[in-house]
Amino acid sequence: KTHAEVFGEENLIVRLLREDYVGGTLLKDFVYHLGLEWDESFVLKQTKNESFNLLGTELMSRLNQKDLKQDNLNSLLFMARRKFEGSKEKRLKFAVQKDIAKAYVDYFASSLEWVKNKYFPHKNSLFTPVNWEEYEQNYTLTHMLSKDWDDVADFIAQIIVSKNEIISSLKEQLELARKD
Repeated sequence: KTHAEVFGEENLIVRLLREDYVGGTLLKDFVYHLGLEWDESFVLKQTKNESFNLLGTELMSRLNQKDLKQDNLNSLLFMARRKFEGSKEKRLKFAVQKDIAKAYVDYFASSLEWVKNKYFPHKNSLFTPVNWEEYEQNYTLTHMLSKDWDDVADFIAQIIVSKNEIISSLKEQLELARKD
């Protein structure tokens, strides 16, 4: 079933981007539409949803190929996100191959047009059109700098520290259990 069938068309609130949200955030917008007052003492962490940089993508791709248990993979993913999510360096920012990006734009064009006509008829387009002449794909890590190796070493050190803390905690629990 669609959201409209479940909640009713008249109850849908369609938003495009953060700029359209009441209060600038999804949570504040949601609270507003529930008719509740926002408590300003509630502080939202300002984060940006970014993908892995190319170093993180390469590292996680290789880790995914190992026969790791799911729990280990989840903790590795959590640690990797802290170290390799996003990048200010253009050489590390992921940008999908141009032909794939074009295929996605073409594939979703009719759906986006339907959404625009249905919910945003006042807008010329839902998103800024992609200038394919200036689009720069960047999907493969081609070279590593000394700093990149430092980041990998920091990641490995995080894993070791985390595992040592877990082992220490388990030893303490075992000793306490033996005393009882």
